[in-house]
Amino acid sequence: MSTRIVVAIGLVASGCGDVVNHLADAPPLDDSKSIDGSTIDAPPPRCDPANPFGTPVAVAVLNSGADETGVSLTADELTAVFSSSRAGGVGLSDIYISQRATRTAAWGAPSLLAGVNTAGFELRPSFTGDGLTLYIEYRANANATLDIVRSTRATTGAAFGAPSLVTGINGTVDDAQPFVMPDHSAIYFMSTRSVNGDNDLYVATGSAGSFGSPTPVTGTNIASASSEGYPTVTPDGLALYFRSDRAGNSNFDVWLASRTSVATGFNAPVNVSILNTGVAEAPNWISADNCVLYMTRNIGTVASNNDIFVATKP
Repeated sequence: MSTRIVVAIGLVASGCGDVVNHLADAPPLDDSKSIDGSTIDAPPPRCDPANPFGTPVAVAVLNSGADETGVSLTADELTAVFSSSRAGGVGLSDIYISQRATRTAAWGAPSLLAGVNTAGFELRPSFTGDGLTLYIEYRANANATLDIVRSTRATTGAAFGAPSLVTGINGTVDDAQPFVMPDHSAIYFMSTRSVNGDNDLYVATGSAGSFGSPTPVTGTNIASASSEGYPTVTPDGLALYFRSDRAGNSNFDVWLASRTSVATGFNAPVNVSILNTGVAEAPNWISADNCVLYMTRNIGTVASNNDIFVATKP
């Protein structure tokens, strides 16, 4: 503050002709310093991304005893949407919403997300980073194919409009489990359009929700003779989590494939063993700093029953 006072006095004393010179001589303002000159430290990262995840913990308030799957968070991590077959919905599986005040606070009680649910199945919702567009896996009835639909809203305080099919993404086979990149530049999904008709990972790139033709996700052993699904990608595009029953597994495990550049394919996937337990698991959402991962786990003993879990890194 003393520097600014000296400069101001100099401007008055020297007259208008010396204003430029005095401004040039003044030291630049430093946003990293406080008023008293001490350094303002940036907040520390909440984890070391190189660390392994801790043991996943059930998110009790989001689970109901019915089937909960496909949780997705907004970029600020204050709103979560997920699909559930719990009683009280309007269809066979519906999209629910939960909110919280801070990203370390407990989630609030879920409620039906207005505008997007039908009498059929709504599954695996996925938000764009601005929270204005929601992609959903849709199935009209138990005998219908799976398609990817999209719903939009004008502001985060407005209700979503009725979903519509995403042009250029859907074929005549199952196209499902969408994961949209936060900047809306690409959408990853599972499809049975491959020659063998098994579940493989595809991606379509584009801009502002206008996508080109889908192509298989490239990399070493990303596709296999087994089933792959639930692609979940970090916002920088360098880490791909997905589920697969490869390597002789009788159930789905969470796998991770990484790369050093978005211009290259992914490296060979590795099993994220800390997240897997011998039952079916699937990744759903990963934070931008790769510190928090939401996933589902099948805890059913008599019938299928998926619950939502969260794993964090120290």
